[in-house]
Amino acid sequence: MNKILVVCTGNICRSPMGEYLLREKITSLQLNVEVSSCGISSEEYGNPIDPRAQKVLNERGIDSSKHRAKTFTREDFDIYHLILAMDTNHYQWLQQLARNPKDQEKIHLWREYDPQLCNTPFKELGIYDPWYGTQEDFYCTQRMIEDAIPGIIHYIQSH
Repeated sequence: MNKILVVCTGNICRSPMGEYLLREKITSLQLNVEVSSCGISSEEYGNPIDPRAQKVLNERGIDSSKHRAKTFTREDFDIYHLILAMDTNHYQWLQQLARNPKDQEKIHLWREYDPQLCNTPFKELGIYDPWYGTQEDFYCTQRMIEDAIPGIIHYIQSH
């Protein structure tokens, strides 16, 4: 388990926040894992991270200024060992795009790994899109992302 891909809609808010926050933890633990992110839509392709998401990361001392939005391709199933969808619609889209059961097994929801949510119905495990909200919505997204990181790290270390 050494390559992880985080997926949201446009790759300018949730998935880059997940990518950078997870990478920060992986680096601090000196794990040999690469983390990247992308979107299911090409609408934001090549665009930088949303300034509100960048503010959240900057406050953590994380520089995301070089981030540029990318779009998911079927070939990503061959590259990544774990594909983390930020919301249920991303999860469903990825499942439909999967070529076979092996591809499907790689796809999980980010918040599946939040131990506080172990009894939460699957349909409620998504992280809503903060793009439509205020800066506070981005802080809320950050908290949801960070709550699942210990579970993701545990999963990585046990596989």
